[in-house]
Amino acid sequence: MTKTERIQAALANEPPDCVPVSLWYHFNLADPAGRSLAEAELEFARKYDVDFIKVMHDVAYDLPPGLHFLEKPEDWRRLEPLDPESGGFGRQLEALSLIVADAPEGAPVIDTVFNTLAQTERLCGNKTLEHLAADADSVKAGLEAITASLAAFAEAAVNVGCAGVFLAQQGASFSVMSERQYRETFLGHDRRVLEGARQGWFNMLHVHGINIMFDLALELPMHVVNWSDRTTPPTLAEARGHFAGCLCGGVNETIIHDLKPAEVRQQVADAIEQTEGRCLILGPGCAVPTDTPEKNLKAMVETARNP
Repeated sequence: MTKTERIQAALANEPPDCVPVSLWYHFNLADPAGRSLAEAELEFARKYDVDFIKVMHDVAYDLPPGLHFLEKPEDWRRLEPLDPESGGFGRQLEALSLIVADAPEGAPVIDTVFNTLAQTERLCGNKTLEHLAADADSVKAGLEAITASLAAFAEAAVNVGCAGVFLAQQGASFSVMSERQYRETFLGHDRRVLEGARQGWFNMLHVHGINIMFDLALELPMHVVNWSDRTTPPTLAEARGHFAGCLCGGVNETIIHDLKPAEVRQQVADAIEQTEGRCLILGPGCAVPTDTPEKNLKAMVETARNP
C-alpha cells in the first residue's frame, strides 16, 4: 500500500498491509514558518518514514497593531478576523505548500491548528476564564474573531493540498472546567474550526491533557481522535466502546525519552493487541520531547511495520 492507501484503510476500518504510524515534535526553530519549517518537516518525515506528516504550527497568532497582549477584558473587542493568506497564517501556508509538494511517497499532510481556547490562553496569560467571568460580552466577541480566523485558515490549508487539519483541543478537561461550561462556551468554536476543513478527508482531533471530556469531544466532526491514552482514560480498548471511528495513539509521549527501544516496541505491540490493529493509527498521545533518542523513535515506526 501507499502511505495514503494505508491511512485510508485505517479510516475505513479495512485491513491495511501494516498499521499506519506517525510521530511529531516541536522543532524549536528560530524561524518556525516558511521554508525553514518545510525543510525541517520533510527531513523528519524522510528520516522516520512516517505515514503522514503532522506539521507543527508554532507561529504566534497575529494581534492588531499596538496590541501585544490581552491584558484586560476590553482588549478582546479589538480582535478582528484575520486574512488566512497574510501574516503568520500566510507564512504557514507557504510552508504547507512546500511540504505537500515534496512529501515523501505522497504522504498525507495535516497542519496543527491550536483551538480557540489554546490561542486565547497564550494571548492573555491563561486568564481566559477570569476575563470571561469579568466581561463575558467582550471576551465572546474576541472568541468569535479568533474562531473565524482559525476556520478560514483551516479551509486555506486544505486548499493548498493538506489532507486535513489536526485540531489541538485545549480545555476539554474536568481539571480545567465543567463539561457544561465547555459545551456552552467553547465546543461550538471547535466545531466551526473543524467545519472550515470539511473538504479534507483526514481531520484529526487531539483532546489535550488529563481527565479529558472524551465523550464530549466525540461530538465534533472529525475522522480520527488522538489523546494521551497511556496517561489518562480511556485506554484504546475502552475507547473502542465509545467511538467506532479511527483511533490514534498507543505510545506514552511523557516517558518515551527515558524508555529502552524494547519498551517502546512493547507499547506498540500492546496498542495493536488492544485494537486488533483495525481502525488504528499508531502515534504518541501528544508531541514527543524534541530530544527523544532517535533509536526510540525508529523502534516505534519499525515495530508498526513489523509487529
